Amino acid sequence: MDDFIIVLAIALVLLGAFILVSGPLITPPPTKAATNVSTITSVTVGPVGYVSSIPSKIVEIKSFSAGTAQQDIVKEWPSQEITGGLFDNKQISESVTLNKNTLEISEKITLEFDVNKEKTNSAEDLVVEWNGVPVYKNKPTEGHQAVKIPKENSTDSNSLKIYTSAPGASSLVQSTLYSLEKIKIIQETGQSRIETLELNSSDLDVLEKAEISLTAIPRSEPVGKLKIKVNGIELYNKAPERFVLLSFDTRNVPNLGTTNKISFLSEGGLIDVQNAKINVYLLSTTVVKKRSFLLTADQISNIEKKKLKLEVDVSQKKGGRLTVNLNGNMYEFSSLQEGKNVKEITRTDLLEGENKVEFTGTGSFEIPEARILAE
Repeated sequence: MDDFIIVLAIALVLLGAFILVSGPLITPPPTKAATNVSTITSVTVGPVGYVSSIPSKIVEIKSFSAGTAQQDIVKEWPSQEITGGLFDNKQISESVTLNKNTLEISEKITLEFDVNKEKTNSAEDLVVEWNGVPVYKNKPTEGHQAVKIPKENSTDSNSLKIYTSAPGASSLVQSTLYSLEKIKIIQETGQSRIETLELNSSDLDVLEKAEISLTAIPRSEPVGKLKIKVNGIELYNKAPERFVLLSFDTRNVPNLGTTNKISFLSEGGLIDVQNAKINVYLLSTTVVKKRSFLLTADQISNIEKKKLKLEVDVSQKKGGRLTVNLNGNMYEFSSLQEGKNVKEITRTDLLEGENKVEFTGTGSFEIPEARILAE
């Protein structure tokens, strides 16, 4: 037992010597010097830049039925008499502009008209030319007629000519006459309804948002799903409630340009779309916020040798840059981010007594608070 106590005592002595030589077994992490940051002053700001609550552009959309082939009457005429005689020749010769944005997906282009039999004398053929090429030559006697216009011979700007010729010399009839009613050119696409939103390049620079609003009336059970896309990007896909409102801008549709295609498609049921329109909101009203604050002589003295910062809180932003004018000294935040944004300022930017600060922007910003910090 005495030997064990002696051995234990020797071990404790050796351990103590080792600690003295090597230092403590566990070294605590070094402590960081606390940064002493104080707020010299703060001001509430609010919205800054461009804002608009009134649409700058409204695009009305004609009522249509989603879930079936889409038809557009691109041109129509009142009742016309087409005649061919020695002294009397009446014809239709006009230009027809098709929707160039849907021309590629057009499935059918048709000239439709009704023939009034009582007023018609079909002594010679009625001829229809489209871009100088005959597409119809016949003697229609009565009723509804549909003439197919070749898509491959169509552009966004076309010429249409409808005419007839005088009877032959052996005919007892002195002139040919066709009385045509309900004349119209119809451009038919698939089930996707395509509308176009045109924007100027200057509009894109100050675009706040665009809104699509419509009234949806289901015409079948179960109710189909309405899909709405802008430039191929799907923004809406569900069985619609009666009133639909959705907005888009460059954040959810980054490929917005001068010509934008908006498509409507119903799957699984027929839906009537009424009162549809596109409202475009441009950042057209400038909001400038002016604020002031007071600094005493003691406050100025206390910050003489300190690092000073201008800190701006941003809760919402929309493009552009923010400029802060502090007593005539300009500070520009060109890459403003949501959250805290900081610029270093100098002591000479601040004045004893009243200080004036002005916030302007080329975008749209919501700024809850701005402050001056000393470190």
